[in-house]
Amino acid sequence: MKSLLLFTDGSAHPTSRVGYGAYLAIPDLKKRHAVRLEPATAMKQSEMATVDNLRMQIASNASGSSLETCVQLKRFEDTSSSQLEIETLIWALRATQPQTVTLYTDSQNIIGLPGRRERMEKQEYLSKTGTLLKHAELYQEFYSLTDPLDYTLVKVKGHRRSQQKSPIDRLFTLVDRASRQALRAALANQ
Repeated sequence: MKSLLLFTDGSAHPTSRVGYGAYLAIPDLKKRHAVRLEPATAMKQSEMATVDNLRMQIASNASGSSLETCVQLKRFEDTSSSQLEIETLIWALRATQPQTVTLYTDSQNIIGLPGRRERMEKQEYLSKTGTLLKHAELYQEFYSLTDPLDYTLVKVKGHRRSQQKSPIDRLFTLVDRASRQALRAALANQ
């Protein structure tokens, strides 16, 4: 069974409507022992040590890759911040094809999707005024991809000070930083 910790984030430029999505997929060794990671704020000391050990193990893996080099990036066109977050998650799920996954995101929109599903489907993805929801197709694709998965969504608070970061926060920082740096570089080259 392919079990992953999947960290996703995006950075979009509203004027140019260009954005960069990033993801980091890490094998979830805890799933082999049927133990779930809780949100970073509720993690026990032993769980934090396990994540730190996992990070060190991957950081010094046989290929010599650091975690930073394991972050995947993709440019998205004609996008917004909210749209980019879900586009990035969909791209990451398609690329990694996990069976069990803990998804870490700072997107409240993504965190709320499971709770909004029934209402959106009942209303056929239409707003109160009868117009199709702006990201209806992306929401449907999200549901289609996550239906066969055993998944957990975890909200990560972005942009914390270093001394306040848990191991999960530090891993999330890798995708946050990668997407922001890619966007800055792209804008500097225009």
